[in-house]
Parts: sequence; C-alpha cells; structure tokens
Amino acid sequence: MKIVGFIEAPTEFFREHLADGGLSGTRYTKNDYDHIIIQSDFDIRLLQTSYFCHALLSRAVMKRLLWLDVAKGLAILVVVYFHFFRTYFEHGILPPADWNSFAASAATILKYIWVKLSGLGFHAVGVFIILSGWALMQSTSSRAAKGPMSWTAWYRARFLRLYPMYWVAHLVYLTSPFVARFEQIDSRILLSLLGLRFVNISANFYYLNAAWWYFSMLIQFYLIFPLLFWAARRLGPWTFVLIASAIGFFARYLMLVVYPQNGMWILGGFAICRLPEFALGMAAGMWCGQSPRHAERFLLGGAGLVTGLLLYPAALRLYYNGYTYIFVDFAAGACCFLVIIGLAGIISRFPRPAKVIGLVGVFSYGIYLVHQPYVIWLGLRIREQPIWMFLLIVVATLSMLSAWGILLEKGTTSIVNKLVPSKKKLSA
Repeated sequence: MKIVGFIEAPTEFFREHLADGGLSGTRYTKNDYDHIIIQSDFDIRLLQTSYFCHALLSRAVMKRLLWLDVAKGLAILVVVYFHFFRTYFEHGILPPADWNSFAASAATILKYIWVKLSGLGFHAVGVFIILSGWALMQSTSSRAAKGPMSWTAWYRARFLRLYPMYWVAHLVYLTSPFVARFEQIDSRILLSLLGLRFVNISANFYYLNAAWWYFSMLIQFYLIFPLLFWAARRLGPWTFVLIASAIGFFARYLMLVVYPQNGMWILGGFAICRLPEFALGMAAGMWCGQSPRHAERFLLGGAGLVTGLLLYPAALRLYYNGYTYIFVDFAAGACCFLVIIGLAGIISRFPRPAKVIGLVGVFSYGIYLVHQPYVIWLGLRIREQPIWMFLLIVVATLSMLSAWGILLEKGTTSIVNKLVPSKKKLSA
C-alpha cells in the first residue's frame, strides 16, 4: 500500500468526523497545545505509523479548539484591563480638545475613543457567561454520549473544579501584599467561603473582592444545569434559547419594573436574570457540535465579527430606558461575544500569539478570582501618571497577573488531583 493512499483515507475519514462533531472527546493538555489527546471510537493506532498523518490531524483539531481558549483569554484580559482602567481613570478628565493641527486632532480623537471603548470592558463578563454555558453544554454532552449520566459524579467534579480555587483566592487575598483591602474580616467571610454571597445581598455581594459575585451566580447555574441540559436536548438549541430567554427577561421585568429590587440581584445575585446569556452559550455549543462548519464559518469567518460591530450601537441604546434595560445585558453580551470570537478566529491563525492568549484562556478562572484587588491597589497609586505610561503599566500588569493566576490554578488543580482519588483527573 502506498503511503499516500494510507494518509488520504484516514484524513478524509477524520475530516468528516470533524465536520459533524464526531471527535467530541478531543481536548488540549493543560499547558501545551503541541500535544493533543484524542478520544474516539476510531482506532487511533492505525494512524501511529504515520507521523505526517498524525501531525495533519493534530493541526485540524487544534484549529477547531484553540479559538475557544483564545476567546476566553481575550475576555479575561479585557475584564482585568477594565477594572484597572476604572480605578486609574475613575476621576480622570481628558485634556481639552486640541484641533490646531492634524497630529493634535488625531490625538484628541484617539483619547476620546480610548475612554469610550475602555468603558465597555465590563461587557466581557457577559461573554464569560456565554462561554460558560457553551463549555458546560459541550463537556456534558460529550459525557452523556458515552452512556448514562451520573449527576452525582457530575456535581462532585464541578465542586472540585470550582471551590478549591475559590478558597485559594480567599487565602491569597488575606495573605498577599499589594492588594486593596477596604473591609474588615468578620462573620461574612463564612458566607463568602460558601459562595452564598446573595444572602443579605447588600452586605455580602461585593464583600472583600467584588469580582467574586460571579462565583455565586455560577453555582446557581450549576445547581439547575441538569434541568437546563434536559430541556436543551429535548427542545433543540434555538427553541430552548427562546424559552430560556423569555423566562430570564420576565424575571428582569418583575425585578426592574413591577417590584424594583437591588441591582445586585439583576447583575447575578439571582442567576435567572442572566439566564438568556447562559442559554445562548448552551445553544451555541449545541449548534457548533451539530453543524461545526456553518457555526465556524459564521463565528470565525468574519460575518459574526461584522454583525457584532454593527449591532453594538443599537445594544448600547438599550441603556437609556427602564423597559429596554431588561434586554441590555443580553444584547451587549451577545454583541461583545461575536466581536471577541471573531477576533479570536483571526488571532488563531497566528500560532505564537494564539498559544499565549489561549493559555491565558485555559486558566482564566484563576486569573479572574485573584486579579481585582491587585489592579485596584496599583490603580490608586498611578492616577497621576500620563495615559501612555498607564498603558505601558497595563501590559506589564496583565502579564504578571496572568502568570500568577496560571501558577495558582495549576498548582491548586495538581494538589486536588493528588488528594482526591478520581479516575479522571481535573483539568483547567
């Protein structure tokens, strides 16, 4: 048999499986995109005699998966930058506009654009909610395809994935230098450690580290996920997202208009208020699994990026009315999602930056949990610095916080894997 014929047949076989989601078990290792572990009904041993064919397959799989981690990496970098910017520029005022020359006019315009775009950084949190729904749907679907689901084992795995790093973030906050501490340690820390920050929400939701509100929302979604998973598979992706969005919008209507509540409930204290974004992520994950070519052509081919940019101004208009505010988190998050996914598709074509940003995305959970007290502490101390100096400090700070978050999460996962016996090791 000619080697060319041997290479072409498996390549075509796997290309078909890549198109219909057949390699649902494919994943990256925690810290390296050069090696990919493949789980499939196809006998991989048939390919081991051909290094070229293995490399060809690895590149195809890598192309499919890396952009999701790049998107998470971009999202966490935007969130960290936004919190840094808000602290640095909280009371900042741009210098008076200067239109006396072309260079001065360009500088004035660029500064105005910089302030406006930086102020939109919090929309990346909505992207995280969407990507959380996506990742959870895909991983659970992959598990369900192998046999009956054990939801007890599923909850155990989710607990071990979420809580240890969350507790480590508390320990880091309490012991680390160079963090902003505005509140005393008191009995509220017990609720914080449990993740129940929605209990007595006005006193606990932002306690110690405001970014931890996201954790309390996430555990609510995990609690109801078996029901969401059943509904999504029974109804199909788009019917499911329509019904879930209607439920979420109705909850927001009640809490914003009929019985006005503390805005913390809308932000995520009551997770149903963010169900539209989470359900959109679940539906997108199902769509990408069922029709990966169509999904990737739209999301990565430029159409999604252009759609997000064109619809963004309309989404921002929803902030100006009490009734339209019901839909603003979903609309802004979806537009930001399309933009970030589109940019991730572009970056993924360049191996080196894609690997770096993708690595940040793999460990985005740890980075998110520890970043905010550091950037607040530093931001308060550099307010007198010019904008160009702030941007240089941003680059260094993002690099250091990314490395710190990666180190913490990787170490925590390693310790948990050693302490808790399990057939399947935790991964970031």
